[in-house]
Amino acid sequence: MATMIRIHLDLVVMIFLGIFSSGGCEVCVANKSCVLPCRFQAGQEVVIHWIYLDSTDEATVHSYYHSRDQLEYQNQDFRSRTRLFMQQIAEGNASLLLSGVRLKDQGRYKCYTSTSTRNAESFVNVQVEAPVDEVHIQQLGSQVSCRAEGIYPEPQLTWSTWPPSSLSPDQEPSVQVTPEQLYTIRSSLTLDHTSSTTQDGSYSCTVGTASSSRTATLFLKASLTSSSEVTIPCTSWGLDLDLVWRFNHTEVILRRTSSSRDVSESWRQQVEQASPSGDLALKDLEPRHSGFYTCTLSNNVTQTHLTVHASGDSRPNVGIIAAIFIVLGVLAIAVGGVALMKRRQKAKRKERRKEEVPLQD
Repeated sequence: MATMIRIHLDLVVMIFLGIFSSGGCEVCVANKSCVLPCRFQAGQEVVIHWIYLDSTDEATVHSYYHSRDQLEYQNQDFRSRTRLFMQQIAEGNASLLLSGVRLKDQGRYKCYTSTSTRNAESFVNVQVEAPVDEVHIQQLGSQVSCRAEGIYPEPQLTWSTWPPSSLSPDQEPSVQVTPEQLYTIRSSLTLDHTSSTTQDGSYSCTVGTASSSRTATLFLKASLTSSSEVTIPCTSWGLDLDLVWRFNHTEVILRRTSSSRDVSESWRQQVEQASPSGDLALKDLEPRHSGFYTCTLSNNVTQTHLTVHASGDSRPNVGIIAAIFIVLGVLAIAVGGVALMKRRQKAKRKERRKEEVPLQD
C-alpha cells in the first residue's frame, strides 16, 4: 500500500512539474504589442536574458546586465521590437514588451534571471492571432459580395437573410493566404432582382475564427422616388458617429466622426442634414442625382435606389394649371362675344332689308 501511495505521489509531482515547466500561455494579436510576463526575486547585479526556443538555434531576444540593455547579440528578427520595463526591474519585473507582433513570433520563450543570490528561469508559450477586424459588404449589380482580410487562423464565412430565403452562395468561399500567412476570405450571393427592388430586405455575412467573429449586414431598401426633396434612411443599432454616405458606391457625399462632419464640395447644395441615427436629408435634387445611395455605419451598410423626376414629371404644377384655366376662360368669353356680335350684325342686316323693300299701291 505504501509503495502504491508513493507511486501516486511521484506521479502527481511529475504532472505538477510538467505543467509548471510548460510555462504560461500568452495570446498576442498580430501587428499589436504584447507583454510576455516574467517575475523574479529582486536582488543586486540583475541579469535578464529572453531566449526564443522554437528555432534551429536558440535566438537571443533581449539581454540586460550591467544595469543596461545589451543588444549586441540580439537576433535580427527582434531588432527594434523589444523593451523591458526599466523602472520596475529593481522590483523584480523582467517582463518583455514585444511590439509589431508577427505570426512567426509564435512559440516558446525562456526568461532567465540572475542576481547576486540566485538564478531562475520561467517559460512563456506565445500564440499569435489576427482577429476578424472588419467585414466589407456591398451590392454590385445583381450580387451582394462579402470580404474580410488579415485574419489568422483560417476563418469561416456564413450568410443569413431576412426575410428568410433560399438564396445560397454562388460557390464555396474563396480563401487566399498572404506572404505573411494571413487569410483573406470572399463570398457572394446572386439576388432575386425583383424582390430586392420592391421590398426591404437584409443580407448578413459573418466571418469568424474560434476566438473572434464579426458580422456585416447590408440593408436593401425599396426604391424611392422624388422630385426635389427626400430623406434617405440609414439602418443602425444605436447611435454611431462614424458615418459615411456614398453615391453610386464610390462617390463620397458625407463623412462624420465624433469630432468632425465633412460634406463633399459637389454635394453641399443638396445635403440638408444627417440625423444622429444617420438618415440623410437632401434638397434641390435633379434627375442627375438618380442612383444608389449607400450609408455605412460600422459593419452595417444600407443601400437605397433613388429616382429623381423633373419637377413637372412627378406632380402637377398648380400655377400652370391655374394659368391654363384662365386662358381657357378668356378664350371662352372671347368666342362667346364674337358669336353675340355676329348675331346682332345679322339682325341689323335683316332690319335694313325690310326698310329697303318699296311699298306697293
